[in-house]
Amino acid sequence: MRKLLALFLFSTLSLSAASAATYPVDDVIGHVNEGDSMLLEAFSTAYDETWLERFASPSIQKDLNAMHGQRLLAMLPLDDIIMSGEGGRYMLRDRSRGLVITIWLDQDGLVEALSFSDQGL
Repeated sequence: MRKLLALFLFSTLSLSAASAATYPVDDVIGHVNEGDSMLLEAFSTAYDETWLERFASPSIQKDLNAMHGQRLLAMLPLDDIIMSGEGGRYMLRDRSRGLVITIWLDQDGLVEALSFSDQGL
């Protein structure tokens, strides 16, 4: 029984250590995870009208383009992305540029809002 308990505890600790190694903690955005594959694709793609239609909620496309279009045009695609978050709120960090983007998604998984922060290198 003790051997079984010891094996169970060792397995649990090994899995916890493996998870920590797979998903490190970034000093800017917190626990890094796989995030949302659509967001990775969106921010690894050049910004244009097709980007808006494909990745932004239809209700905010015009406002998003007016508020952030020039910045998105200049910065996308990002090169060295890490991500944290879940449940509709994510943080992307481009480590090569020191740029952090907080993104809120709607119920369909489309960009609903953005916030930018330059953290430096």
